[in-house]
Amino acid sequence: MLARFNNQSVIEEWLVNKTENNVNKWIQSVNLYSVVCTNDDLIVGFGAITLKGEILLIYLVPEALYKGNGKLMLEAMEERIISEGIEEIHTVSTITAKPFYERNGYTKNGMPLLVGNIKGNFPLIKKIPPN
Repeated sequence: MLARFNNQSVIEEWLVNKTENNVNKWIQSVNLYSVVCTNDDLIVGFGAITLKGEILLIYLVPEALYKGNGKLMLEAMEERIISEGIEEIHTVSTITAKPFYERNGYTKNGMPLLVGNIKGNFPLIKKIPPN
């Protein structure tokens, strides 16, 4: 989806930490909670959140978009963080994912940051109501 903006420098900056080695580290980290979404035994999505409540990523293959898969992964990550007693969940969203987070209760948490020469990182927050 990022490719639709056709800005190679933004894409390259965004991909810099998306290596196989880093993904393996994320999965194995005791400080992160990772989720996968499967369809017919194929992994179609991956998400990761720190145990302090920072969503690092939620990715889906294009065929899995707009079918509730992202929401299911987000809810699973939120439930885990709530069980840790965290009261706020933070993320820095792409412009593409920003409406998804907003539909799920996230609000603006600061000014957008530049990625390359465009505003592309949007700090968001979701406050967890007390039980």
